[in-house]
Amino acid sequence: MHYDTSVKDYRTVNGEACIEWDTYFYAVPGEYMGKSCIVRQRENQIIIYNPSHEQFNSYPLAEKGREDKYIGRRPGTTRASSDTSTTEVVRRLEEMGSIMPEYIEQVKKHKPGSYRSHLRRVLSLKVNYHSDDIIMAVRRGLKYKVYEAGSIENFLAVNASKKNEIRLFPNKTDKDEKSDDRSVY
Repeated sequence: MHYDTSVKDYRTVNGEACIEWDTYFYAVPGEYMGKSCIVRQRENQIIIYNPSHEQFNSYPLAEKGREDKYIGRRPGTTRASSDTSTTEVVRRLEEMGSIMPEYIEQVKKHKPGSYRSHLRRVLSLKVNYHSDDIIMAVRRGLKYKVYEAGSIENFLAVNASKKNEIRLFPNKTDKDEKSDDRSVY
């Protein structure tokens, strides 16, 4: 009888359209940036599945000590963000809501040297937060003229629930919980 001894784990596709596995970066289509995919290591092979659990890429496992940390990139592609990936990030942010084009414009204006990084970080928040919460944080950023991705992250950490967060009493208010505590005594 054959047993599946492969190692499986979830990985989030980074802003360079890669999945990190054992210190190496395996290329995936740009449409998956910010999304969680399953990675499976089987013998000397890495298999990557899309969020619908369909296999879409496989690569030979990178040899230990290999200098080039990127596997599966087309020749001539650099680590630096390309116009294509930036275009994809902007497109996906704009799909989130009508406020995003204004936010993108302001980030580009106020952070000309690092706007790509800020926009990628905001897009990557979709892995853990709901789009409505991200939009709320972006509105606040525009209102107070704060264009740092870190500010959006901090606002969400304090004011929003993560997608995978479990609430023990989802329909109770603080007042209800306090009254329940008193009834116990």
